[in-house]
Amino acid sequence: MISLYKIRSKSKLKDLLHTLQKLLSSAIIREEFEKI
Repeated sequence: MISLYKIRSKSKLKDLLHTLQKLLSSAIIREEFEKI
């Protein structure tokens, strides 16, 4: 049970990081478009 919980929390963290990366990349792209 503990190992399963750890794996789940790790996957959740990975999902969070992935969404954060998407937000960051989209924000950077927006800034680049605003510069043009």
